[in-house]
Amino acid sequence: MRCAVFDKRLFSLTPGIGKLVAAKVVALWLSLLADVLFAFMMANLLVSVLQCAIWTAQGAEVMLPVDNLALALLSLLAVCTVKYLTSRSAASFGTEAAERIKIALRER
Repeated sequence: MRCAVFDKRLFSLTPGIGKLVAAKVVALWLSLLADVLFAFMMANLLVSVLQCAIWTAQGAEVMLPVDNLALALLSLLAVCTVKYLTSRSAASFGTEAAERIKIALRER
């Protein structure tokens, strides 16, 4: 029994599909890396907030470092932007590949 995600004959049917598939795979990997980085950054931010809450509950005077918070928020914004752009481009590459294959199959 043959189990394949896609039919490799479509690559020979439509020129340029391999580049679109490769571009989509790269975009999806970058999107995955952005997800991992986002989760790591949110966990670090949560640790900082909980640490400040614990120190405050123990009676220690805690000053929140505004520079670190601003840097963390800008980093989160950058990661979210990368995630959006990679997800959007992956969808675009997939749609373009599907349209090219559909046109090639109709012309057959």
